[in-house]
Amino acid sequence: MFYRIKQFYQALFPSISSLEKEWIKKILSPKAFSLFCRQARPEQRHALEVTKSLISTLTPLDFQPEEYENLLIASLLHDCGKMLVKLYLWQKILIVLINGCPLLIKKHLPGFLTHTLNIAQQHPKWGESLAKEAGLNEQICQLIRQHHCPETKLGRILQKNDNQH
Repeated sequence: MFYRIKQFYQALFPSISSLEKEWIKKILSPKAFSLFCRQARPEQRHALEVTKSLISTLTPLDFQPEEYENLLIASLLHDCGKMLVKLYLWQKILIVLINGCPLLIKKHLPGFLTHTLNIAQQHPKWGESLAKEAGLNEQICQLIRQHHCPETKLGRILQKNDNQH
């Protein structure tokens, strides 16, 4: 519950320091960094928290060097598809609440809530498309596309850390 309160605070008052931006530039290619910067500030902050969590819990020795780098890049960009549709804070809160509801309740939502939920479900696919346009490799694109429904070990690691922030 505490992490949801922290998440809400960060959504209201997100910030990225210049040191953090410089650090992100070292991880991302120029096109990928541009993609990161086009995300809304709350998504940037969230992505940075997910990436920091990965770094604090994993070691590069657990993976092939390219896999670890791909995981970090995907964590910084996993929600980039959200930039294609404006979601208001109340919609983001609703998505978190609705996703915690049983399937039966989701089937009986009013139309505008169903629309909001559909947007949330489409953003991984949109993010994959944006990542491809930025020239990112297939594994990164796959991690972004599957970050809610992972099919790989790396994807499950990303999802676990994403769900903590």
